[in-house]
Amino acid sequence: MAPKSKSGKVAVLYNDVLGTLLVGDASTALPANTWYKIAAVAASGSVLPFSGIDGISAVGRVFQTGTVASAITPIVGDDVYPITRTKICKVDASVSTEKGTIDVTDDCEDGYNAYLTDGYSDISGSISAFMKFDDIAGGLATSSKVFLGQFFDIATDDGAGVYTLTPKSDADLYLDILMNSDQSATGQIQVWMSIPVILTGVTTDKPLKGVQNLDSNYQKGQGPASIYERTLNSEETA
Repeated sequence: MAPKSKSGKVAVLYNDVLGTLLVGDASTALPANTWYKIAAVAASGSVLPFSGIDGISAVGRVFQTGTVASAITPIVGDDVYPITRTKICKVDASVSTEKGTIDVTDDCEDGYNAYLTDGYSDISGSISAFMKFDDIAGGLATSSKVFLGQFFDIATDDGAGVYTLTPKSDADLYLDILMNSDQSATGQIQVWMSIPVILTGVTTDKPLKGVQNLDSNYQKGQGPASIYERTLNSEETA
């Protein structure tokens, strides 16, 4: 069948939260069909995905374990973070890329500018969403609090004398976009776009006749960005 386009409706945006670091001990296998982020790779003999590829570091990359039969047991030096994904309800999400170039124009170019790549790519984008509130208690939904917490201290008061204060965070966020969520059967391939990002701005409007929005802009943070193609197995689609 010929390639075909897909609606943005089937693209789902997630925010990754890293759990407690799992330190490889050569005896504890990672659960099947679970997402992880690589924190460290053993100097030799690593069993983690993407390790041992010349010129490319596996640290910072995300992967999903396979079936029970193909379990990964990290050796000493192989450390990973488990990932919990939270869906971010969106209206639109954009990703913009730009390749860095070096001007190599000289008088042999016959009137044309000439460039070569500098080996670096820039990634930025925006997310359009609505402010979300807990329908029962009334507080901010977790997804909204994560984005606002990049710019505001979050203070809580339980009305009974207990107060908490969480300073604004400068930590990177980890965004994943499942670009074809309509693929969900065994043997089908899901395509993920994974980007560590820094939120550079948030805008929230309070229109009299409209919905409170929560729009944000981002630039790529530290660590690799990747397109991850995952063939679904029978254990995760059962």
